[in-house]
Amino acid sequence: MEAGRHWIAGAVAMALFGAAWTISTVAVAGVRADARRGDLGLDAPNTPDAPVATTVGDAGPPARDPASPPALTAFPRRTTFAPGPEPQPVAVTGTGFRPGQTATIVTPWGRFIRTYGPAALVDLTPASFTLDVVLDGRGTYRLSVRSPDGQRSNAIPIVVR
Repeated sequence: MEAGRHWIAGAVAMALFGAAWTISTVAVAGVRADARRGDLGLDAPNTPDAPVATTVGDAGPPARDPASPPALTAFPRRTTFAPGPEPQPVAVTGTGFRPGQTATIVTPWGRFIRTYGPAALVDLTPASFTLDVVLDGRGTYRLSVRSPDGQRSNAIPIVVR
């Protein structure tokens, strides 16, 4: 390797390793690695016989922007729930769901709010969870979630007839 600065462009790294791969570590004797804007930069001293070792790992899907709030998908138009004193499972879909989030239900009369902690959101995935909710009166309830960093989703209606 010649002395000086060497760059591996992000596009070249993608072509070499595929979109699902990332270079997590570069170890070259006497070389400092510096990742910038998807490119890998190396400051190499004049060490032509330096051994080179790389660690390549599966990076998985691209990381979601942590600043993006969760978003709920409205229930199909004709979905209704029956009123009752017992909790009933409500399957919620959307995007950006994360461990540690909470759910909030506002009653139809708007004066009572129920907040459900993270443990109440069952089978949580980034796109869905199930919440056992008490829907004890008729009307339209409003459901929203709050991410662990405090961002609130849109509110969707839960119609109880």
